[in-house]
Amino acid sequence: MVLTTKYQLMLLIVWVLAIFYRTQFADVCLVDDYGSLTSILTQEHFSLREIFFPRSDGGGYYRPLIGVSYWLDKELWFLASKNLHLESILGHLLNCILVFFIVQKVSQLCLNTRDNYLPFFAALLFSVHPIVTESVNWISGRTDIMMSNFLLISLLCILQYKLSRSRLSLIAGLLSAVVAMLAKETALGFIIGLPLLLWYKPEANNDKAQAFRLVPFFIAYALSVTVVLYSNCYGIALGLGICYLGYLQYKDFCSGSLDRSVVQVRLFFLVPMLMVAALIFVVIRKTVFTSSVGKIGQTITLMLGDINYTISVFFGAIGFYVKKFFLPLPLNFFILEISPLYDLLGIAVFLGIMYFLTSKDMSAILALMGFLLLAPALPFAFGTIAWSGYAERYLYLPSAFWLMAISLKLNRLLDSYPHLVRPARITIVLLCIIAGSITFYRNGVWQSNVSLMKDTVSQTPNMRTLQDIYIRSLLNAGMTADAERQYESALADAPPGYNVSSDLALGGELVKQGRKDNALALYQNVLIRTRFTSEAPLTAAIDLLRSMQNENQISGFKKQQLHAVELEYVAKRLIITKSPRLMLEKGNDALAAGSITEATAWFTKALDYVSPRDYKLRKTLEEQKIKSEGQR
Repeated sequence: MVLTTKYQLMLLIVWVLAIFYRTQFADVCLVDDYGSLTSILTQEHFSLREIFFPRSDGGGYYRPLIGVSYWLDKELWFLASKNLHLESILGHLLNCILVFFIVQKVSQLCLNTRDNYLPFFAALLFSVHPIVTESVNWISGRTDIMMSNFLLISLLCILQYKLSRSRLSLIAGLLSAVVAMLAKETALGFIIGLPLLLWYKPEANNDKAQAFRLVPFFIAYALSVTVVLYSNCYGIALGLGICYLGYLQYKDFCSGSLDRSVVQVRLFFLVPMLMVAALIFVVIRKTVFTSSVGKIGQTITLMLGDINYTISVFFGAIGFYVKKFFLPLPLNFFILEISPLYDLLGIAVFLGIMYFLTSKDMSAILALMGFLLLAPALPFAFGTIAWSGYAERYLYLPSAFWLMAISLKLNRLLDSYPHLVRPARITIVLLCIIAGSITFYRNGVWQSNVSLMKDTVSQTPNMRTLQDIYIRSLLNAGMTADAERQYESALADAPPGYNVSSDLALGGELVKQGRKDNALALYQNVLIRTRFTSEAPLTAAIDLLRSMQNENQISGFKKQQLHAVELEYVAKRLIITKSPRLMLEKGNDALAAGSITEATAWFTKALDYVSPRDYKLRKTLEEQKIKSEGQR
């Protein structure tokens, strides 16, 4: 029985919804999601102008479409998490359907056929590739999904233009690509590669795939690896890759198998388009922000400061991501460092990219587009822009392009070897089942903050930031005992540098349970570790001390001890905050207690910090100072 397109699409929809249905009931992730939704809920007014032209200092990401989508979610269903997750599932489903039709169009354009199962299998593999789980389950991952919606629509329109020469399709494709940039900046990679699609010539494509010369590839790879291992000079490896590109171009041109115009388009249009994309990026940021975020400038400085190191980082990153595409396990929400061995794999991938640049196959163009979409994420490997140097979500759209490229290549292979059709289909079905099982399990990990952060901390145990988020997730789930154990583990294993959010959250939970002595001991340990430089734990300790003094069962002697500690902490907080109002309060307390000299000192110090514009406070301080001096 042959499944028609209609039934293939129906099966695809059921498959995606079955794998991802649990995602709709997942928690709001404590990383980014919770803070973003809280800020939107507390926002008093909405302004399209402020979203598209914020004109703010230190602008970071520019993704106005995401802001508009959150505003619509707030107006329609008050940012209900189930609906937010459902939107991500449906957005991913739309991308899977688009992949299906794109592979059909590509087959029709390159092979003059569309009657096969490869579009279905390509969409099916993309739908459950384990690498997509982060973008679908993480509400903040809607940036990848929404950008992919518009870029895949753009690709479909451009392919339709190649088939029908409809200018309307071309205009729609270009507009859709521009809109995608408003969802995520990575869309610039697609724009860079547009000439590869627009100048593609189906008639120049042979029925057989272009031969891949193994010997020159391995010679170039062996030389590059040897240079890197013995001299640590990645620049020479880069140069050898360019020489390999020149060799491929020369051999194909001499044999007459490569049209000169194709080479010119591939090699001489990418660089100008790269400059255009960079100009677009700079102009947009100069227009919408008054200044750029410092992290971007810091990253550029690092990249230009040591070019050899930058090349090595890029080689390692691209090798890591290609490995993740083919072997995605283990999946990890937080990836800060990777093995240096990925540099060697990255060199092989770079040589492969050089081969794709000279190949006239549409599969090579799709593979190159995937790498161009990944390229904007490579600077993140320096760890100065995002909270994680490497992320699985960066592969969401590149994986779709690579799967489409593989499906087209496989189509050519099966056309040449029909006896392999059945084994190939069985293999793909098994891959879909395995990938679907992994993705279904991973969706379960994303169901709660506790399970997600437990998995993340287990893979990166010495990161205190992750430990803090894990502790907060345990407290939010009511698992106080587990949170205390994790807190002790964090103190023993994680580095000392951290913020005090988890300490305060755990202390607050202990207070609610009536364990005030334990909470006070926790706050005091925090103050010692932070050397009394953090205001938040000081304030929490002061409030707790005052609460404990008001309890009837506390003896008079203990109240005096608690009061003495409170006064010490108040004085330390005043040193940190330099608040004249708190100093006024402290002076009034000293004055009421008969400590005239201490009161005068507080009023004098407060006058040093009071704003010249705060006439009322200044006048009060001056009056109190005169009053205290008069009582000497």
